[in-house]
Amino acid sequence: MVLINNWGSSRMRVVAKVLFIIFLLWVVYGAYFLVNFQPTISASWGDLWGEKGRAKGSIFVNINLGNPSPIPIKVENLKIRVNDITVGSAENFGIGFLREKLVGNLTIDFWNLTDALISHIENNERSIVELSANIKLFNIIPYNYSITREVDFNVLSYFSNITVPSKKYSGLIISVYTPAIEGIDARWGEVTQEKITIIAKIKLYNPNDFLIVVDNLEGYIYVNGFEFGYARIIEGATIRGKSRGEVVVEITTDEIKLYNAIVSHIENGCVSDVKLDIKFHIGSGGFYGWEVKVPLKDVHTRIEFDPLAYITSP
Repeated sequence: MVLINNWGSSRMRVVAKVLFIIFLLWVVYGAYFLVNFQPTISASWGDLWGEKGRAKGSIFVNINLGNPSPIPIKVENLKIRVNDITVGSAENFGIGFLREKLVGNLTIDFWNLTDALISHIENNERSIVELSANIKLFNIIPYNYSITREVDFNVLSYFSNITVPSKKYSGLIISVYTPAIEGIDARWGEVTQEKITIIAKIKLYNPNDFLIVVDNLEGYIYVNGFEFGYARIIEGATIRGKSRGEVVVEITTDEIKLYNAIVSHIENGCVSDVKLDIKFHIGSGGFYGWEVKVPLKDVHTRIEFDPLAYITSP
């Protein structure tokens, strides 16, 4: 009986020692985990849903802890802000014991994203993008995590790549060649919640031997097939033969069309096809001069930009 009691007591001591060693290893690894707790983050677009004008979207935020977690971790809220405007958020998700990765599904408000883009434009096309999370270790100990990135992106720079060669126009007795477009310098004009304007200087070359007057222009801008804005000339030009000149055009749009362009851009894999359909009014000037409307259709440029690239941590 004494031998049995001694054996049982000895066994309990062995179990206690093993448990103590396991606890000690857990404490050491937990300390190592907390000291080196620098999660990396990447993001990707999910689905879009909702009616026109009320679209919502999702972003999958992948958080890699770097090492298996020795403790349960709860993410109380996760937010993406652009210039202090919250464009996406998620709440109450977590990771279990010895897990290394978790995925948060953020809901995106496209109206807030539109306001963020307007803020980006008003701030000379610069933004501060922040991803922040309120975390609780052991579901108790608070820990705040955030990464910030400065975004310096000029969407209008894509217009500078637009060139259109001259074409022969056969609607007159004499041969007339349309002015060639050699580039477009665009900048933002008035930007409000009700009205957004773009001022574009169109660089033209007159291939004819005589001067032409470009004093009117009308046209539309389309983004992925949706009408985005209306263009009109605000400053014409008289261009001598074999010479260059510039006309200034104002493109007018609004917040609703900007919203539709953003939703379409995301739906299309963060790629947009921008098309210009315009008509130049060109003439020879003078009392007995002539004037014709010259259409320039299907002038395209391509915009590729994924804002999620700026919230990926190293």
